Amino acid sequence: MKLVFSRIARQDLADIVLYIQDNLNNPIAARNTAKRIGQSVRRLQGLPRSGARLDITDNRLAGYRYTLAGNYLVLYRTNGELVEIVRIVYAKSNFKTALRDQAG
Repeated sequence: MKLVFSRIARQDLADIVLYIQDNLNNPIAARNTAKRIGQSVRRLQGLPRSGARLDITDNRLAGYRYTLAGNYLVLYRTNGELVEIVRIVYAKSNFKTALRDQAG
C-alpha cells in the first residue's frame, strides 16, 4: 500500500510536535509522540483496514477510519492501494467537525 499525507495532516503533525516541544517545554515527549504517530501510520501500510470505522451518520465522511496513537487520532481513508492520512488530531477534540469542514 502507498501511504500519503494530506497537506493538513502534515501540518497537524508539525503543530503537535511544536506544541509539545515549545509550549510544554518537553522535547523528549515531542519526539516520542512523533515516533508513536509514525509507528501507527506505518502499521496502516500493511493493515489498512485495522483502524476502526468512524461511527457517524454524515455521508460525506463515509469510508473514514481512525487509529489511536497515544493521545492522538490518525484519521485516514483508503482507496485501492492508497492509504491517505487525512488529519492527526488530539483524541479529545471535536474531530468530526474538523473532518466535515475539510470534506465541504
